[in-house]
Amino acid sequence: MNTKIEDFEVAHKSHFATALDEIKRGRKLTHWMWYIFPQIYGLGTSDMAKRYAICSLDEATAFAEHNTLGENLRNISGELLDLQGLTAFQIFGDIDVQKLQSSMTLFDAVCPNCVFEQVLDKYYGGERDKKTLCRLTLNDRVVNALNYIGVEVKDFNIVPGMYSFQRTRPTHRFSHIYRVMIGTALIAHKIKEPRLGLLAFIAAFIHDLARENDGHDTQHGRRAAETKLPKLTHLLSKYAIDSEEYDIIAKAATYHSEQLRSMVSDECFKTCKITSDADALDRCRFENREARLNVSYLYFNESRSCITPIDFICKESVRQSKIYTEIPFVEFIKVAQF
Repeated sequence: MNTKIEDFEVAHKSHFATALDEIKRGRKLTHWMWYIFPQIYGLGTSDMAKRYAICSLDEATAFAEHNTLGENLRNISGELLDLQGLTAFQIFGDIDVQKLQSSMTLFDAVCPNCVFEQVLDKYYGGERDKKTLCRLTLNDRVVNALNYIGVEVKDFNIVPGMYSFQRTRPTHRFSHIYRVMIGTALIAHKIKEPRLGLLAFIAAFIHDLARENDGHDTQHGRRAAETKLPKLTHLLSKYAIDSEEYDIIAKAATYHSEQLRSMVSDECFKTCKITSDADALDRCRFENREARLNVSYLYFNESRSCITPIDFICKESVRQSKIYTEIPFVEFIKVAQF
């Protein structure tokens, strides 16, 4: 039997009756949200949230179709519909009201036209949880963005021999580089710049390969432009990169790690900003809050809509242990699937 399903069964056996009674009385008082109304993985940060998080549509379907778990979820959701004169905030409080919306959004996707949709209609005016929807559609969004800028994912793979500095920590290794590449595609799709997105994508592909350490190394982007970009002869030819575009890629790689200054052309300046924003988005990988992203530093307002997708990809790459051993890009982007 599925271990997670067993965990849910144990939790429901111990706590469902209490949860149901509290909902019937119109006020959640104790702690049971994680396993009664589970959410998608990546939304909660506590150990309990991660333990009971739903990691795929298959898991969500298994929960919804389970004789006990699915029936319990429908029953307690039905009790919410029977309550009168109360808001979701009054029933659940300011934190769990968001978790309920997230859970209902997830299970509405698995079981449409059901009680979960009715709960969303009654308590949220039919509005789905945006972060949950983002996770559900993330794979399509990534694939569409990569197609938009015209890349073939099989062409862009990081292997250990490409690094100037053979590092052991994942901070600036392939998983970070791949996420920055994805970030450039997402941003370019948002700002409707496919060709500049391709140039930024190639810059992202090399941007950390010439690091000499995992700490303060302000010249690593410049070294990447000087030593790594010239080795991409086949790729540059395949994607018809001319001399002007080559210079733009070199500058984008250089200035992702140096202070961005006015460039000779708007196209160059914009490409540099795409690469810089994409690199900044992956600051979600740092546990130290002081090192994490300050959104005011992003150049494009559109980049803000890419924060949640990259955060999900980062968390999934860690959960699936795709951060230590180099894998092809086509394999890495599968973390976006749900």
